[in-house]
Amino acid sequence: MSFADRVKGLINGGKERDASSAEQEDAIDKPVQMDEAAESRISLSTRHVEGRYTDNTVPNADLDAEASAGLLTHDSDAVMEDVEEEKIGWQGQKKRSTWKCCGLNLKSPSTMLGLAALFALIFSAYKLLSWAFYEPPPPVKGLEHLPEFSTSLGCHSASYLYNDTHTLTLDAAIHPERFDHGVDFRGGAVGTITVTSASSDSSNVRYQITLRSNDKDLVQKSIIKMPALDSDGRLFNSMSIITMPHAPKDNPGACLRYDVKMFVPPSLKKLHLGSHTHTHIKFDENAKIKLEGLFVTLFTNDEGNIIQSSSSIKADKLSLQLTRGWIVGDVAVVDETDLTTQRGDGVLHVDVYPEPPKDKNPEVVSLDTTTGAGRTNVVIHSNKGARRPIDATHISSRNGPMEFTYKDSGFGGLLAVDAKELEGIGMEKLDASEVQEDEQWNYYVGSKDGKDRVRVNSRGWVGLYF
Repeated sequence: MSFADRVKGLINGGKERDASSAEQEDAIDKPVQMDEAAESRISLSTRHVEGRYTDNTVPNADLDAEASAGLLTHDSDAVMEDVEEEKIGWQGQKKRSTWKCCGLNLKSPSTMLGLAALFALIFSAYKLLSWAFYEPPPPVKGLEHLPEFSTSLGCHSASYLYNDTHTLTLDAAIHPERFDHGVDFRGGAVGTITVTSASSDSSNVRYQITLRSNDKDLVQKSIIKMPALDSDGRLFNSMSIITMPHAPKDNPGACLRYDVKMFVPPSLKKLHLGSHTHTHIKFDENAKIKLEGLFVTLFTNDEGNIIQSSSSIKADKLSLQLTRGWIVGDVAVVDETDLTTQRGDGVLHVDVYPEPPKDKNPEVVSLDTTTGAGRTNVVIHSNKGARRPIDATHISSRNGPMEFTYKDSGFGGLLAVDAKELEGIGMEKLDASEVQEDEQWNYYVGSKDGKDRVRVNSRGWVGLYF
C-alpha cells in the first residue's frame, strides 16, 4: 500500500470514528488500520465495558475521566444516598434492643403488669402451700433435753436382787439431840431416790430399798450401813451409807441399780442427802415435810443427774446443788434458798414460790443462785398473804446465760446489775448518787423507795424481766 493510500485510510478512519462517537458516548479512537488477521485478533481479545477496551490498548484519558465523572451524576448520587441510608439503617438495627422473649414484647406495659401478676400468683401459691404443710416446732421451755426420770438410767429390768429380796425395809434412828439425819450413796451404781413424808407417829427415817443387777455376784457385794448405837447405847451420829460396787473389768457390760424411797418423820429437823453416783432425786408433790434445813448435793459429773424439787418440801434453809445435770421443778422459799450449779454446766430451771409470812411483820425472802456454764431460768412468784420483801443475788461464775422473771413477784426496789450483756424489761436507769447505800445500785423497778433488792453479776448474758 502506498503512502497516499495510508493517509486516505487514516482520514476515512477518523470520519468513521466521529460517526461512531455520535452513536456511542463512550467510543474510543481506533488504532491504526491493520490487516484482517490482526483485526480479527483484536475482535477476539477486546470487550466493551462502559465504553472502554480492556485489551492491551491504552484507553482515552478524556473518556476515562468522563466515565469517572459519570459516577457522580444525579442518578448516581441518589443510588449512593440509598446505599448510605441502608448502611445507617443496618447500624441502627444493630444498636436497637429487641426486649422480646417467647413472642412477648417485654417493654410493653401490659406485658410487664401481666408478668408481675404471674409472679405474685406463684409466690402466693408457694406461701399457701408452705402454710398448709408447715409443722410448728414444739414450744421452747428449756427442758427439751431433760432426761426422763428413772427410765433414762437403764438397768430397770435386771433380774438379780440383793439378798434375793425385792424390797428391803430399814429404819434409821435420828439423833436424839440434834434431830438430824444424813445419807450418802456411793459406788458404781445408778439409781433413784424419792423423798416423801412418813406417818405422823413415826420417829425414824424409813428406807425402802431395791438393789438389782444383771450380774448375780455383783449385786451381793453391795453394803448397806444404818446408824448404830455405841457401846454405851448412845447414837454418835445419824448417818446412813449405801455403797455399791463398780462393774468388774471382765464384765464391763454389767449394771447395778438402786431404787430408794425415804420416809421423813415429823420430828426430823435437818436432812443431808448426798450421792456420789449417777442419781435422780424426786420430792413427792403430795408430801408434807417441814424442816429447819434440807441440803441436797449430787457430786458426780454425770450430765444426767436430776434434782426434781417440789414446793411441798418446806425448809427454813434449803440448798440444792449439783455439778452437772438438772435442777428442775418448784421451789418453796421459807427463809433462805440456795440453788447452785457453779462447778460445772448444770441446768437450773425452776419456779420459786415464797412462803406466806409467819406474822404480821413480813420477813425478807432470801434467794441466792450461783451457777456455772449451764443455762439458768428462774421464775419468781408472789407469796400468799402480806407480801414479803425479796433479797436476791444471782451470780454466774462461768458466764452461763441467766434469765430471771420477776413479773409475778410484785417486785419494787433497787437493782445492782453488772453484766457483759443485759436484756431488761421494766427497769429504769438510776444514778447511784440518788441512793445513800453501800451497794452500787444502777436500776430500779417501780419505786426507788421499794424494799426489794436484786444483785446480778455475770460476764455473760443476763435477762431480767419485771
